[in-house]
Amino acid sequence: NSIRESIKALRACESVSLIAKSIGITEKCIESIVFRASSADPSLFFGWPINNGGIFAVDTKLKKQRKDSKSEMWFEDVAELSFPIFRRLVLAMKSGDLSPEIVERSLIHYAKKHIPGISSRSSSSTIASENQQRELLETIISDLPLDNSSSITATTRSLFGLLRSAIIFNTSEDCRTLLERKIGSQLEKATLDDLLIPSYSYLNETLYDVNLVERLLRHFLENALVSSSSLTVVGKLIEGVLGEIASDANLKPEEFYNLAILLPDQARVYEDGLYRAIDIY
Repeated sequence: NSIRESIKALRACESVSLIAKSIGITEKCIESIVFRASSADPSLFFGWPINNGGIFAVDTKLKKQRKDSKSEMWFEDVAELSFPIFRRLVLAMKSGDLSPEIVERSLIHYAKKHIPGISSRSSSSTIASENQQRELLETIISDLPLDNSSSITATTRSLFGLLRSAIIFNTSEDCRTLLERKIGSQLEKATLDDLLIPSYSYLNETLYDVNLVERLLRHFLENALVSSSSLTVVGKLIEGVLGEIASDANLKPEEFYNLAILLPDQARVYEDGLYRAIDIY
């Protein structure tokens, strides 16, 4: 409750921003939120610890639902802030003791709320022009923690949503590269649907953006410490992609070959998917 009250106070500062800034209320509210959040129970942000079952399984499930609801309220409250205030809060969170995952989820939640197309739910964006939305998206992506901090598949899926929007809004190449590198570092958490990104550019004749998948795979393979299990998971994913794109009449042989050959031997367990994709092609 104390955190929510601090967020409400911060929102109230927006209507009298010059006065609040001159007497330092805005900064004090931000400091209060970061301090309270860093010392709060982690379940406030990530829900209840996973339970394996037993006689308390049902009760624990209900507790988890309540904790998840509280978690969503935190991110919803923060997403109501105007972007200049929200960004000041994010920068303070990054320099404080909050985990990168909280920062990441806050940014993604804000993007979902204010940029159309990222979430399946309709956004309540007050940002009118495409240029403003592009600027917001580029800033959010640049503020994402660089480390692979997220353990949640849903967050990885949201990063792909950001990537699709970054392509559609034609954000800068540096911005897209930053996001592609982050997604590539956790590619084992992706799904086949995530990787089947349509070709939005008129320069690409294929149905799906094959070159993008190749770049993501290269970023994944840059990590020298990648585990054998992650390699196997990504290998199956890429074989799935090859199977989907193989029937595309506009797919050039070198595009199919470059993606297939990029997989290291350790990622090929049975190679059934690869042979099937070759047969289709």
